[in-house]
Amino acid sequence: MRLFIVLIALVLAAPGAEANAWLREHRGGFLSTGGAMRWTGSGAVAMESTIYAEYGLRPELTLGLDLSLKDDGTGAAAIFARVAAFDQGNVTAAFDAGLGARQDPGGPVPFVSGGLSVGTDWRTARGPGWAVARVSARYSPEEPARFKLDATIGQTVRPRMKLLFGVELAQSGGRSAAVVPGIAYALRDGRSIYAGLEARRAPGITSYGLRAGLWHQF
Repeated sequence: MRLFIVLIALVLAAPGAEANAWLREHRGGFLSTGGAMRWTGSGAVAMESTIYAEYGLRPELTLGLDLSLKDDGTGAAAIFARVAAFDQGNVTAAFDAGLGARQDPGGPVPFVSGGLSVGTDWRTARGPGWAVARVSARYSPEEPARFKLDATIGQTVRPRMKLLFGVELAQSGGRSAAVVPGIAYALRDGRSIYAGLEARRAPGITSYGLRAGLWHQF
């Protein structure tokens, strides 16, 4: 079970991913640094850097930090807490709640958020697989509420290699959608690397990108 939780954390800490129904092991930590590069149809290039961290403060409580910064000076910072909601057989669910702020050209915009994640796992001859989905809402007094669905399915294909496929759907003054296939490869000493592709469509914008990340389990 500990190995499975590590695999889930490595996959879900990839840039932009948010769904996670599993708690961090007590006093266990996880740190991810990563980024994304996106191209639009007009030829513009956008860069985004991310830092994501989790810590098991108690067996039933995981705390986290999520930071992002884009090359245009905008970004976001949030802290969150996750608690178990259901755990029976191979089905697990968790609630999370957080608060933070987005940095816009006009200044910081505070927000609060909450979500419910549900996950399941299985084992094949090649290794473990999993699926997890999260529905969430984010509210700010200065902008429309955002509702989002994140879902990821993954499968181990070699002892150190996992293939993933993610979907992101969001509604906030307009609908957006993204698909994110990727691959994760385990190194040594609790470290792994991730690389993925991204295709995203939002009102008036279609973009394609690359994602990459480095994670450390401790």
